[in-house]
Amino acid sequence: MLTQAEKVIFVLVALVSSGVAFVGFKRIFDIICRGQDEFDRSDLVAGALTALEKTLSQRTVLKSRPRSSWFHAFVAWGFFFYFLVNLGDVLEGFIPNFRFLGYGPIGGLYRLLADLLSVAVLVGMVYFVRRRFVEHSTELETRDDILLHPRARAGMRRDSAVVAGFILLHVGSRFLGQSFQIAHEAAVARGAFDLWQPFASAVALLWTPLGATPLVVAEHAAWWLALGLILLFLPYFPSSKHLHLVMAPVNFSTKPRRPSLGALSPLELNHGATRFGSDRLENLPWPRLVDSFACIMCNRCQEVCPAYAAGTVLSPSAMEINKRYEIKHQMGALAAGRPSRAPLLESVIPAQAVWACTSCAACVEICPVGNEPMQDIIDLRRSLTLTEGAVPDKAARALRNIQFTGNPWGFDPEKRADWAAGLNVPVMAEKGGAEVLFWVGCSGSYDPRNQKITESVARLMQRAGVDFAILGWEERCNGDPARRMGEEAVFQTMVQRNAESFGKYTFKKVVTSCPHCLNTLRNEYPEFGVNLEVVHHSQFIAGLIGEGKLAPTKALDAPVTFHDSCYLGRYNGEYEAPREVLTSIPGVELREMPRIRARGLCCGGGGGGAFYDVPAERRVTDIRLEEAITVQPEVVASACPFCMNMFEGSPLKDQARIKIKDIAELLDEAMGEPGT
Repeated sequence: MLTQAEKVIFVLVALVSSGVAFVGFKRIFDIICRGQDEFDRSDLVAGALTALEKTLSQRTVLKSRPRSSWFHAFVAWGFFFYFLVNLGDVLEGFIPNFRFLGYGPIGGLYRLLADLLSVAVLVGMVYFVRRRFVEHSTELETRDDILLHPRARAGMRRDSAVVAGFILLHVGSRFLGQSFQIAHEAAVARGAFDLWQPFASAVALLWTPLGATPLVVAEHAAWWLALGLILLFLPYFPSSKHLHLVMAPVNFSTKPRRPSLGALSPLELNHGATRFGSDRLENLPWPRLVDSFACIMCNRCQEVCPAYAAGTVLSPSAMEINKRYEIKHQMGALAAGRPSRAPLLESVIPAQAVWACTSCAACVEICPVGNEPMQDIIDLRRSLTLTEGAVPDKAARALRNIQFTGNPWGFDPEKRADWAAGLNVPVMAEKGGAEVLFWVGCSGSYDPRNQKITESVARLMQRAGVDFAILGWEERCNGDPARRMGEEAVFQTMVQRNAESFGKYTFKKVVTSCPHCLNTLRNEYPEFGVNLEVVHHSQFIAGLIGEGKLAPTKALDAPVTFHDSCYLGRYNGEYEAPREVLTSIPGVELREMPRIRARGLCCGGGGGGAFYDVPAERRVTDIRLEEAITVQPEVVASACPFCMNMFEGSPLKDQARIKIKDIAELLDEAMGEPGT
């Protein structure tokens, strides 16, 4: 098809285009290599398979925004197939009288897929252009009070226009080229159109009056436009949002494998170190730098962020976009090893936003390309807390209390088991061992409201004949609030102290009513050599019900809605056990809120947020309770002491005349009198 001169020109332009693109990709590689932490090569095969599955299935995209996501999926599938299509077109252009994959069934199926997916891509792109540039979808916008790179707002629209224009012209010209080819072949051979290409054949009907020579010229022009656009776009590709096409699979395949969604990695606390955490781009762990290149700027993380919904200045999406634009406008310097021009707290995210995060991991769970914005925030908190000592006053008080008294409020450690007075609850120091260690936690030990939950759990285990005991005064805070606030040193101190207590006694399983304790003991203590079988009280109680050891008989006759705790649900994947407990109670009518399970909204108490104030237009807690009220429950059921305290502190509870109860309390009430 191509003349010899055209072939030479194409090859030369391709070499220049590829060379410029290579420089861009090399800079990206060099910047990522400046990131902290070691690269784990032990799981590359499994990571690559995971990346392939997620990329081809588009399941991470299809989690939310169903209409836009399905359009994106078909655009993506079409674009993946176009790698083969472009290869075939190049070969057909360079090899005279060559038909890629032949004229048989395989070639026919190939042409059918190319035809259908071309139309799917074009329709999808028209939808996305309309959504961004005509409808101005609010899903793609960020509030004016959010820190956003000065070039980002205009830059994202310009980048979207360039990418959309490229895809429409590339796929559109190729599709038209096929229609010209079909019309030409039909005119020359005076035969039928290509039934394997129904859409291109339909368009080819428009060209039949043109004659053979104009059709050859049109086919030729379409070939050059389709493939020439690739050569023009390729140098721009490394700096465009379209880079996610490559970096998302890289992100999926190299992302650290975590025992739970938001589990944190240990921080090396070298005594001679002068810096902890991350304060500049080059000090971020390398996976966080990959995140910035993989980000598609879709704002899905912002959409599910409770802090953003409450009107704080935190937008996880804006943070990732700012990282990308900061890198984009100093790529040469960063790739050459020079320091970034501004600290992260000046250029990427304000300190107030860092402390607004509730560590709910909704941003991590929803991200279609595997980004982990929450991890960036924890790294920043580590820098603020350990390096600069810049911590909110109430947070600093809670950290000191955890360090010196083993609980965030500074209560007497000797009184940690006072809640058990008169309940005949055995203590490990007296018993020496038990089948089950009941880990009570700080809230369950000291907070009057949560003590009632602890008592209910203890009574239920006694009714079921469970051999259990508590640590009492030997139990200390598991360290979760300290770690989420960035105080890794205090956290690791708590790990050591609790490990010493664990080592004194024999037990097979740990049961806790606190999802934060569950997550830390189960998923983060093993990094320090403390390996325990830990279950949440909802899981343990559901098991007792299933074994027939607990059988509620007293009807409660109340509509109940259940609030999914972030640390029980998103972090540890447990959604069924609490509902099994509730539905086992006679008379309970379970009414689900609009956002449940992995989409459940945070209560606002995680990430240390229960221990300090965050400036906001509204309380996250109130937003969640408003949602609960829409299903008209008499009871909002919870399975987390943090959620309990946040809901109990909301004025909406009394205004709506609803009760806040833990699932253990409801089951305890439904058991009737002992012996019945």
